[in-house]
Amino acid sequence: MTSFEKPENLLGRPARHLVRRSLGEGGSSRSDGGWIRFRAAASPDAVLRVHLPCLALSGFILLAAFGLPLDRVQVCATLRWTGVPCLTCGLTRGFVAMAHGQWAEAWRQCPLAVLLYTGNALWLAWNLLAVATGGRLARGDALLLTGRRRWWILATFVFAVAANWMYRLALEH
Repeated sequence: MTSFEKPENLLGRPARHLVRRSLGEGGSSRSDGGWIRFRAAASPDAVLRVHLPCLALSGFILLAAFGLPLDRVQVCATLRWTGVPCLTCGLTRGFVAMAHGQWAEAWRQCPLAVLLYTGNALWLAWNLLAVATGGRLARGDALLLTGRRRWWILATFVFAVAANWMYRLALEH
């Protein structure tokens, strides 16, 4: 049995069709490429031990944002006291607006919130898929953070935070 072959998931149904396999030359399966690798878990406990905490955290963040009414979210304390927005100013209001389906308002408040909310929703889906299929989902080569890719991602994140802050500074003045 290869690392892709898992006879059934936690629900007792075949699960291989849910994860796209990477195909090498000639159509043969290989486990080192692609976006996602599916590995058969040693036990259901192993899957839950890895993916359930992440699932709970991302689910809590999304539910908390949905549970807050948009009109009750306070303005950033730094903005109130100094008149200058902080680096994450508008992030909470942006998350709450996204959770309530007000995407234009979320983009207006904090464009970074739209990207982070979407990333969190994808993280939730990733872990939900792993728990539902009963296998361990791992990043394929396309998603591995090695070498220069790690620095590019870090630089992109720093640039996004800085651009978001400049946007908030321009919005306030």
